[in-house]
Amino acid sequence: MSNVLIGIIGVILFIGLALAGALFLGDDFQSATSSSQAAALMSQIKQAADAAEMRRLKLGVSTIPSTGTQFLVPRFLKIAAMNPTRNATANPGDPRWAVSFNNNMVADGYDEPFYAAKYAQAVIGPQDDERSRRVCQEIEQTYGRQTVEDVSSTGDPTGDAGCALTGSDPVRFSAVKQYVAYIRVAPRTQNFLLPA
Repeated sequence: MSNVLIGIIGVILFIGLALAGALFLGDDFQSATSSSQAAALMSQIKQAADAAEMRRLKLGVSTIPSTGTQFLVPRFLKIAAMNPTRNATANPGDPRWAVSFNNNMVADGYDEPFYAAKYAQAVIGPQDDERSRRVCQEIEQTYGRQTVEDVSSTGDPTGDAGCALTGSDPVRFSAVKQYVAYIRVAPRTQNFLLPA
């Protein structure tokens, strides 16, 4: 009986310390959360990009389709790549938040089977979401950049990996710009259309 009471008291103390740490550490606690989400997200995107490259080499295909990562399972990935950021975990069945391959930086989350992908990417969240902005900034700092690039008018980011503020797609996604983490998986000269 006393072991149960000690266990319950231990759990209550742990929860109390965690809440006190969140209150007193504030920004440091949020920064650690943003850093861990940024690292986890880029790890998932990198795994998807590496699996697609392995598929390209083993099967002799020259391009990656613009779609989710399910086509890599189970041969090149054990499970489809997951987006660990807050918006994705709050909407687990919504394809807009999944790690996917896309031919542009508009983060629509829909399959475009006729187009060759240029990026492995995942939406972090809308421009007006403070948590999404912090995760995006953490990713950019990892790659040595201090500001998030706005590619809503230019289309392609200048880096080969990082986070960018993309244009909106009001018909299929949102009228608000989105933060999108990405890794380039194709040469800059690649044609959008898949070979017939």
